[in-house]
Amino acid sequence: MVAKTPADDLNTVLAAQITVLTVGTNLFSSTIRAPDGFIPVDCVFTWSGGELEPQRTMSDPDAIRRAVIQVRVRDGKFGDGNNLIYEIAASLIGVDISGYLDATLGSPGPRAMGQDTDGRHLFGAEFILIWIETNP
Repeated sequence: MVAKTPADDLNTVLAAQITVLTVGTNLFSSTIRAPDGFIPVDCVFTWSGGELEPQRTMSDPDAIRRAVIQVRVRDGKFGDGNNLIYEIAASLIGVDISGYLDATLGSPGPRAMGQDTDGRHLFGAEFILIWIETNP
């Protein structure tokens, strides 16, 4: 069985759906990192915020798994970052992600999260990816 990497899988879909995002350029599977020669000021980070307990039915060895993926947008301009987090949320509503049963927007939805120590605006959302883990 191949282990799933939900944050990477989500990034692949985001890069395909939102033309301004490119994996490894301004879209990263990582917690928020400071800008440097590799990480730009304006970018998006995704990472797994943990998995919920697997669910099984009485005699079925397979498990339904759920991963909570944190999505954070950092942008020097409030309006641009706000628009991008809402575009990300809208692009994932009803999207089919290969190998997953569903991708849902977590509560409370896209939101502004204040500013970092350098005055850059932060925005966030959570997505829950659901899949079946087949056990032999």
